[in-house]
Amino acid sequence: GSGLPDARLREAAGLILLAMSSCSSASSSYLISNGAVSTSLTIASEPGMLNAASTVRGKWASKGLCFLEAATTLLIQAWTTSTEQESDSGSPASPSLNLLLEALNSGAVGLASRLVKTKVTLKSHDLAYSQLRVKIAICFLLSSMFGIANKSHDNNDVGASRLYSAIDADCAQFLASGGNDTGVRTDLVGATLNLLNATLPYAHQFTKEDADEPLPMVDLSEACLLAAGSMCGLADPIGVHPTVQSNDDVDEGKYSHLRLDACTMACDVLTATKPGQGALLPSVLVGAIGESLIVPTLRLSLAICHYGNIDLCAELSQS
Repeated sequence: GSGLPDARLREAAGLILLAMSSCSSASSSYLISNGAVSTSLTIASEPGMLNAASTVRGKWASKGLCFLEAATTLLIQAWTTSTEQESDSGSPASPSLNLLLEALNSGAVGLASRLVKTKVTLKSHDLAYSQLRVKIAICFLLSSMFGIANKSHDNNDVGASRLYSAIDADCAQFLASGGNDTGVRTDLVGATLNLLNATLPYAHQFTKEDADEPLPMVDLSEACLLAAGSMCGLADPIGVHPTVQSNDDVDEGKYSHLRLDACTMACDVLTATKPGQGALLPSVLVGAIGESLIVPTLRLSLAICHYGNIDLCAELSQS
């Protein structure tokens, strides 16, 4: 059972891993060089780890959340530091690219695909909170994975090639297992943009909740926006001056059609109007839903304008 001392001890070790992953660059480098990303993702992927309540942290977290968050933290650090360090190095394989490949080999795409699509049980506050924390970690993980992959055009697109192959394989497996009753092929990118569409318009309602600890819908919207910006083609995280590829590269890119698909879906989310309301984009940009969403939304809009087409730019500007 989850209350056994060894299960509690293992989770406590996971919490220490999580603390070390964000403690210092020396501690995170040590963890990375000892395979902490693959270990953490493998443990988080075990049956029940992300839906059974933690006996250490409480019902608001699942047993495996600390392992998922540790892997996410290490990948985000690799992504943000690599942008500063690797921009001018022509090394054959960067540390961040190696970490992306390690995450892919550990089944990150299958895990993310399953968790992004999981329905949230809103009638139970603790369970919903726990499920949302998992989705937040997954979306931050995806923002860094796609960001690193988008940078791998310096390395013959090896990161993007492996990432999109894993997404195709996951989608094929999902269809083969009879997991799709809608007949619509929803891969990981489509599922993440569906999640953004289900979260962003309603995020502000949850900030007014009476609960002591409102559901973190605004945090999930922020994580989804960052993931969407990376899925649309941006290689750089927030806080780094974006180095978008020239339009020649965009048109000729092997994955440009996949980025255009992501841009089209993201644009639909941002420009959607509800009866009696205006488009979502202006509300988000003035901070009506939450100030933390302004910069991630600007980043996504930049991605859509750069990697989308002229029609998408027009749609954004008209909203």
